[in-house]
Amino acid sequence: MALYLTYDNKAMQDGLGAQALRITGVYSIAKRFRLKYLHTPIDQAIEDIAQNLEGGVTLNNLIEQMNTFFDFPTDSPAEPNARHIYIRNLSRRSLVKLILQNLFSRKATVVHVLLPMGVMDKMPKAYRFAASFLRGSNADLLKRQIEFPLLAHVRRGYDEKYANKQYASGRHLPFSYFSDAISASCAKFNVPVNSKLHIHTDLVNKPTKWKPSQEGIIEGFKSNSGQEDVSHIQLEPYDLTRHIACPKNYELEIHYCDPLMKTFLDMCTAKVLIQGKSALSYLAGIVNENTVISPSNQSHVKLPHWHSSTSIGVEIREPMLG
Repeated sequence: MALYLTYDNKAMQDGLGAQALRITGVYSIAKRFRLKYLHTPIDQAIEDIAQNLEGGVTLNNLIEQMNTFFDFPTDSPAEPNARHIYIRNLSRRSLVKLILQNLFSRKATVVHVLLPMGVMDKMPKAYRFAASFLRGSNADLLKRQIEFPLLAHVRRGYDEKYANKQYASGRHLPFSYFSDAISASCAKFNVPVNSKLHIHTDLVNKPTKWKPSQEGIIEGFKSNSGQEDVSHIQLEPYDLTRHIACPKNYELEIHYCDPLMKTFLDMCTAKVLIQGKSALSYLAGIVNENTVISPSNQSHVKLPHWHSSTSIGVEIREPMLG
């Protein structure tokens, strides 16, 4: 009988980029091994600073936008009496075992996978299945995007203010990495002189009060800051022109806290994409058909056609931020 793979959207409802990447991985595994795919969209996610600043979209609307973009097709509905298995970390060994066990089974099996990276980090070429579908199903949307000659995703955020410090510490690339990567990329990939170079960042450039709607974020801020009587989080501004150098004969344009989908789509179509250490950057690299530079310490294995930061002569020479 049939073996279905689907995303477990209840076990860990964290960031939108992280969840969309897991869905993309589950779909790619199903296509690579010719298994049935049962689509399960993102249900809930952690609120992000950039989502609702100055009239931004609500979290529910943003979830809907992401689900629309990553709307992979279900092969066929699973039978009502199908057996359901939940696996947190799918490895190649456990996947092969499941396939063999179900070769002669009379009952369909639906495997709910939370983390597919145990397979995808061993065979990143399989993302080609998802990439092909996403570029085709979102072709009109992607064609409307301006193809920036170079775009860097400076993922920095303020998560150490409210997230568990065990995970928030040392998460983000230092600003010097982007100075070095931008300079090296302009030279190596012949970015036209006098081009405008773009940076998307989840930092703000003016003092901002953020009032998250999720109570857990405020509670996390109270715990980390020691402040009890607060209803908002004060965000200090950054001027990235003081931290990231622009090569001679180029102009730097910085987008502070742009809407998440705009940021993502800009990254999907940039001629040269310099990823941050970020699931959203990684996702955009999967969709992007042009030049992609992955940091040497990216959380997941780079795709075969991507460039690593070390391959273009860039090392991470300062401590990570966070």
